[in-house]
Amino acid sequence: MKKNAAKKIALLLIAVVSALVMGIMVAACAPKEATGTYKFVSMTMTEGGQTQTYEVGMKGPDGSTITDEYYVMELKEDGTVTYKAFGDTIDGTWTQDGNKVSVTMSGSTQEFTLDGNVLTLTTSFEGFSQTVKLKR
Repeated sequence: MKKNAAKKIALLLIAVVSALVMGIMVAACAPKEATGTYKFVSMTMTEGGQTQTYEVGMKGPDGSTITDEYYVMELKEDGTVTYKAFGDTIDGTWTQDGNKVSVTMSGSTQEFTLDGNVLTLTTSFEGFSQTVKLKR
């Protein structure tokens, strides 16, 4: 009788472990919610009490008209990212944890917040703050 009980417990443990492993594999292969191409919507900068907002259709700091191609970021399903701005392209990696999207490029990691189809990055240092919004 003890052999049967031990055998049943061993089979149950194998089934549970197998189910957990399969669940982890499916979750790792599932597409990430944030996957897609995001384009520029707006940028708000504040320094010394002065705030300036730039949006699509306005003149940018360099005098050119801002389009949604001002900043473009593509988050790919394989965990890589391609970022394009001002004629430059930078490649990196990204991960997602809930509504937080971490993008690492050139050794630096930035934390974005995902809200629907909008990624928002807010940074600040030494009295300067900037919020950039990109939309999928």
